Amino acid sequence: MKECRRCHNILPTNRFGPKKGTKDGLRPICRSCHVKDSIERSRKIRQLTLEHYGGNPPKCACCGESNTEFLVIDHINGNGNKHREEIKNCPIHTHLKARGFPDGYRVLCANCNHSLGIWGYCPHQLNSGSEKVLSCLHNDEQLEVAVCMQFSEQSCEFI
Repeated sequence: MKECRRCHNILPTNRFGPKKGTKDGLRPICRSCHVKDSIERSRKIRQLTLEHYGGNPPKCACCGESNTEFLVIDHINGNGNKHREEIKNCPIHTHLKARGFPDGYRVLCANCNHSLGIWGYCPHQLNSGSEKVLSCLHNDEQLEVAVCMQFSEQSCEFI
Protein backbone atom coordinates (compact mmCIF):
# COMPACT_ATOMS: atom_id res chain seq x y z
CA MET A 1 0.00 0.00 0.00
CA LYS A 2 1.13 3.53 -0.76
CA GLU A 3 -0.27 7.05 -0.32
CA CYS A 4 -0.74 9.24 -3.40
CA ARG A 5 0.82 12.70 -2.96
CA ARG A 6 -1.98 14.31 -4.94
CA CYS A 7 -5.26 12.75 -3.74
CA HIS A 8 -3.83 11.35 -0.46
CA ASN A 9 -5.65 8.05 -0.93
CA ILE A 10 -3.93 4.92 0.35
CA LEU A 11 -3.87 2.58 -2.63
CA PRO A 12 -2.33 -0.75 -3.66
CA THR A 13 1.08 -0.33 -5.29
CA ASN A 14 -0.26 -1.62 -8.62
CA ARG A 15 -2.21 1.69 -8.89
CA PHE A 16 1.10 3.59 -9.26
CA GLY A 17 3.15 3.73 -12.44
CA PRO A 18 6.85 2.88 -12.55
CA LYS A 19 9.52 5.52 -12.02
CA LYS A 20 13.24 4.80 -12.04
CA GLY A 21 15.35 6.41 -9.37
CA THR A 22 12.78 6.30 -6.55
CA LYS A 23 13.17 4.07 -3.48
CA ASP A 24 10.20 1.90 -4.35
CA GLY A 25 10.50 2.29 -8.14
CA LEU A 26 7.04 3.89 -8.33
CA ARG A 27 5.65 7.35 -9.14
CA PRO A 28 4.64 9.47 -6.13
CA ILE A 29 1.12 9.96 -7.56
CA CYS A 30 -1.41 7.30 -8.53
CA ARG A 31 -2.28 6.51 -12.13
CA SER A 32 -5.62 8.35 -11.89
CA CYS A 33 -3.98 11.56 -10.68
CA HIS A 34 -1.25 11.18 -13.29
CA VAL A 35 -3.86 10.93 -16.08
CA LYS A 36 -5.71 13.99 -14.72
CA ASP A 37 -2.44 15.96 -14.59
CA SER A 38 -1.56 14.91 -18.16
CA ILE A 39 -4.96 15.98 -19.48
CA GLU A 40 -4.73 19.33 -17.70
CA ARG A 41 -1.18 19.91 -18.98
CA SER A 42 -2.26 19.05 -22.55
CA ARG A 43 -5.22 21.46 -22.33
CA LYS A 44 -2.97 24.28 -21.14
CA ILE A 45 -0.45 23.68 -23.95
CA ARG A 46 -3.29 23.54 -26.49
CA GLN A 47 -4.76 26.83 -25.21
CA LEU A 48 -1.32 28.49 -25.25
CA THR A 49 -0.77 27.31 -28.84
CA LEU A 50 -4.21 28.48 -29.99
CA GLU A 51 -3.60 31.89 -28.39
CA HIS A 52 -0.18 32.21 -30.01
CA TYR A 53 -1.46 31.50 -33.53
CA GLY A 54 -5.05 32.77 -33.18
CA GLY A 55 -4.92 35.71 -30.78
CA ASN A 56 -6.36 36.07 -27.29
CA PRO A 57 -9.06 34.89 -27.27
CA PRO A 58 -8.22 32.61 -30.22
CA LYS A 59 -10.47 32.60 -33.28
CA CYS A 60 -10.64 31.04 -36.74
CA ALA A 61 -8.63 33.04 -39.28
CA CYS A 62 -11.33 32.38 -41.90
CA CYS A 63 -14.78 32.66 -40.28
CA GLY A 64 -14.00 34.09 -36.83
CA GLU A 65 -15.32 31.10 -34.82
CA SER A 66 -14.05 31.50 -31.24
CA ASN A 67 -15.36 28.39 -29.47
CA THR A 68 -12.07 26.70 -28.58
CA GLU A 69 -13.59 23.22 -28.79
CA PHE A 70 -13.95 23.80 -32.56
CA LEU A 71 -10.50 25.31 -33.19
CA VAL A 72 -7.55 23.44 -34.70
CA ILE A 73 -4.05 24.22 -35.94
CA ASP A 74 -3.72 24.47 -39.72
CA HIS A 75 -0.55 24.01 -41.74
CA ILE A 76 -0.64 27.11 -43.96
CA ASN A 77 1.38 25.43 -46.72
CA GLY A 78 -0.88 22.37 -46.73
CA ASN A 79 1.82 19.92 -45.64
CA GLY A 80 -0.09 18.52 -42.64
CA ASN A 81 0.10 14.83 -43.57
CA LYS A 82 3.84 14.96 -44.13
CA HIS A 83 4.36 16.89 -40.88
CA ARG A 84 2.25 14.43 -38.85
CA GLU A 85 4.38 11.57 -40.23
CA GLU A 86 7.54 13.38 -39.15
CA ILE A 87 6.42 14.08 -35.57
CA LYS A 88 4.77 10.64 -35.19
CA ASN A 89 3.09 10.36 -31.76
CA CYS A 90 3.89 13.85 -30.50
CA PRO A 91 0.78 16.07 -30.27
CA ILE A 92 1.10 19.07 -32.59
CA HIS A 93 0.56 21.59 -29.78
CA THR A 94 3.41 20.09 -27.74
CA HIS A 95 5.62 19.93 -30.84
CA LEU A 96 5.01 23.59 -31.73
CA LYS A 97 5.57 24.81 -28.16
CA ALA A 98 8.83 22.85 -27.86
CA ARG A 99 10.08 24.55 -31.07
CA GLY A 100 9.17 28.06 -29.96
CA PHE A 101 6.00 28.37 -32.05
CA PRO A 102 7.51 28.49 -35.56
CA ASP A 103 5.86 30.30 -38.48
CA GLY A 104 3.73 28.44 -41.01
CA TYR A 105 0.68 27.69 -38.86
CA ARG A 106 -2.64 29.36 -38.10
CA VAL A 107 -5.86 28.68 -36.23
CA LEU A 108 -8.94 27.56 -38.16
CA CYS A 109 -12.20 26.04 -37.03
CA ALA A 110 -12.60 22.36 -37.86
CA ASN A 111 -15.11 23.14 -40.65
CA CYS A 112 -12.84 25.62 -42.46
CA ASN A 113 -9.81 23.35 -42.02
CA HIS A 114 -11.70 20.31 -43.32
CA SER A 115 -13.05 22.21 -46.33
CA LEU A 116 -9.58 23.51 -47.20
CA GLY A 117 -8.13 20.00 -46.91
CA ILE A 118 -10.82 18.32 -48.99
CA TRP A 119 -11.88 20.98 -51.52
CA GLY A 120 -8.91 23.33 -51.53
CA TYR A 121 -11.05 26.31 -50.49
CA CYS A 122 -13.43 27.33 -47.73
CA PRO A 123 -17.01 28.43 -48.53
CA HIS A 124 -16.45 31.49 -46.32
CA GLN A 125 -13.93 32.71 -48.91
CA LEU A 126 -16.58 32.75 -51.64
CA ASN A 127 -19.24 35.43 -51.99
CA SER A 128 -22.76 34.07 -52.15
CA GLY A 129 -24.14 34.15 -55.68
CA SER A 130 -20.76 34.36 -57.36
CA GLU A 131 -18.53 32.02 -59.28
CA LYS A 132 -14.88 31.59 -58.51
CA VAL A 133 -12.19 29.68 -60.35
CA LEU A 134 -9.95 27.68 -58.06
CA SER A 135 -6.75 25.87 -58.78
CA CYS A 136 -6.23 22.54 -57.05
CA LEU A 137 -4.17 19.39 -57.28
CA HIS A 138 -5.84 16.08 -58.10
CA ASN A 139 -3.66 12.98 -58.51
CA ASP A 140 -0.64 15.26 -58.96
CA GLU A 141 -2.36 16.99 -61.91
CA GLN A 142 -3.08 20.71 -61.77
CA LEU A 143 -6.80 21.32 -62.37
CA GLU A 144 -8.85 24.48 -62.59
CA VAL A 145 -12.36 24.10 -61.22
CA ALA A 146 -15.23 26.57 -61.35
CA VAL A 147 -17.13 26.67 -58.08
CA CYS A 148 -20.63 28.07 -58.17
CA MET A 149 -22.40 29.26 -55.06
CA GLN A 150 -25.70 30.09 -56.80
CA PHE A 151 -28.59 27.81 -55.98
CA SER A 152 -30.67 28.41 -59.10
CA GLU A 153 -31.22 26.78 -62.45
CA GLN A 154 -27.93 28.19 -63.70
CA SER A 155 -25.24 25.59 -63.89
CA CYS A 156 -21.56 25.79 -63.26
CA GLU A 157 -19.13 24.80 -65.93
CA PHE A 158 -15.84 23.06 -65.33
CA ILE A 159 -13.00 24.82 -67.09
